[in-house]
Amino acid sequence: MATHDVQKEVTDLWIKKMKTHFNGNDKLKQGYVLKENYLKLPERFLQMGKISEENVENFRAALQCTWRDCWCGGEVREKVTQSEFIESMKNFRLWENTSALAKPMPFFFDAYDLNHDGRSSALSYKEMAWIKRELKFFLHKSTPTMMI
Repeated sequence: MATHDVQKEVTDLWIKKMKTHFNGNDKLKQGYVLKENYLKLPERFLQMGKISEENVENFRAALQCTWRDCWCGGEVREKVTQSEFIESMKNFRLWENTSALAKPMPFFFDAYDLNHDGRSSALSYKEMAWIKRELKFFLHKSTPTMMI
């Protein structure tokens, strides 16, 4: 099999990763993710002290592109099911232009760089995972639409 074909092949591991990513965003286990909830991520990062207020709009604009191009396959949708997401991502990974996926990455990196040293360590990742679990538990008890 040529290298080109291998890169386009969708493996079981890749599908499992996409399902894990989707399920991480489907906090209420409804079988879909709402655009409205997905775009609240910048406010959640602001509440956690992970981004500055000045960056909220830039982060949201980046997520708008990611929602449209990655989650919805370039279409306008208000919600996406797991199968729609996986199909969109299958197609997205074949595009030459992956800038929609790259746009929000600096905001995610800054959130994981807990000591602001310009590096993301395993410890930073573990601390961020703990913060997410604690916030998820707290928000689930009070306001389910504000899930991480």
